Amino acid sequence: MDKVNMEFIFIIFNVWMLSSDAVGLLEDAEKGDISAIRLRLEEEKEKRLLLTNDVDVLMLKVAKLERQLVQSSKQYPSDFHRKNISTPAFMAFMSKSFVCLVDQHAVFDDVRLNVGNYYNRYHGVFQAPVSGTYHFALTLSIDNQSGHDFYAFLVAGDGNKILGYVFQTTTKEIWQSKTVSVLAYLESGEDVWIKCTIHDSEIAGGLHSCFSGFLVDSQYIPL
Repeated sequence: MDKVNMEFIFIIFNVWMLSSDAVGLLEDAEKGDISAIRLRLEEEKEKRLLLTNDVDVLMLKVAKLERQLVQSSKQYPSDFHRKNISTPAFMAFMSKSFVCLVDQHAVFDDVRLNVGNYYNRYHGVFQAPVSGTYHFALTLSIDNQSGHDFYAFLVAGDGNKILGYVFQTTTKEIWQSKTVSVLAYLESGEDVWIKCTIHDSEIAGGLHSCFSGFLVDSQYIPL
């Protein structure tokens, strides 16, 4: 077998290894049709290029999916949701009327709901178990004695982060109430409580005054 035939067989073998149409390649080889083999090789090359492009597109999609999965894992900085724990929520009333001094905590000690036990009935403080968006509502009332009033902040942290404000003054002998409802983003471990301000406040107890809140969404918010 001469050198030309050896090279021809070598080319056929390598093209056959690359070709997706082995039967057509063998037919061309039997005919000794070099031009057909060259054309088939060009077609195979084009197919491989298209396949490479498809693979590149798939790789980009995989990379995008990986980024989304990483971002999704960052949305829950604690194991709170992964452990399938119920959403934190609380609602508490005041067991009796009391005078709240300036900068004093307004304590709502009659707890009716405390999912997760994140509200402290003795100090009137809710502590966020996870970073996220929370909803809070505060209703304060005064009785029908003329001259009673209240001034109170809904605050977070050490009391300097004001989330909301309610006040009521009266010279009339009628019951009056005020309510504030807010949404706020809290960091995990941050406290929320009611702080009396301006001057001493007379707050009606029983079902007349209420403090409540719950977690809306624990999605992570980058700074």
